[in-house]
Amino acid sequence: MGCRARADVVRPGASLLKLAVVMALEEACAGGDVDAERTVAREELPPTRFPSVLRVLDPGHRLTLRELGGVVLATSDNPAADHLLAVVGRHRVARLLAACGCGDTRLEVGFADAELGAAGRRNVTTADDQLRLLRRLHAEPRWGPVVTALASSVRNTRLPLLLPDDLVVAHKTGTLAGVANDAGILYGREVDLAVAVLTDGQADPPRTNLAIGELARDVWAALGEPID
Repeated sequence: MGCRARADVVRPGASLLKLAVVMALEEACAGGDVDAERTVAREELPPTRFPSVLRVLDPGHRLTLRELGGVVLATSDNPAADHLLAVVGRHRVARLLAACGCGDTRLEVGFADAELGAAGRRNVTTADDQLRLLRRLHAEPRWGPVVTALASSVRNTRLPLLLPDDLVVAHKTGTLAGVANDAGILYGREVDLAVAVLTDGQADPPRTNLAIGELARDVWAALGEPID
């Protein structure tokens, strides 16, 4: 059972596509093609002019690939995402998306600074495809580490905005000029709810963030779950 509104419309996915990258990494590790414990030094990651939580680490500090995946989902770090994309390759991400039935999702560029403007709009998806990914995460216990990373997000001004602080919201945002996306799973007492909101052409991002938060709150309350 679900509620859909233009869920099949193809829109810029922005950083929502990072979830598929990390899922592809986990599959590569499970298949023995990539060593999850392989490490990378912070100074080996691509440079960026944008804020990065990794800057607080010493240049020589090393993280495992799995830890880097957690950083990508929790903080949406672009250098970390770009590095992982290079490790797994776009072909593996495309294969995972196809296996999940995400026929309208395309990852055509990476997450380097030069690819975050107009070029970044070439990475597209739909709300339907995002829900397909979320259903797979929810259905298979092996994705537990990915869900934990999503639930540790520091970007909580959309879906979780008006929900209780102690509610687990495992979600990933995506942002470009005019684009405010959020997709995730709300883990309640009686029900779990997958939500995907994609937007484009938004002139007032804070107002859009609030509208997404209000939507999540109202649907959650309609399901009989506590909102305060």
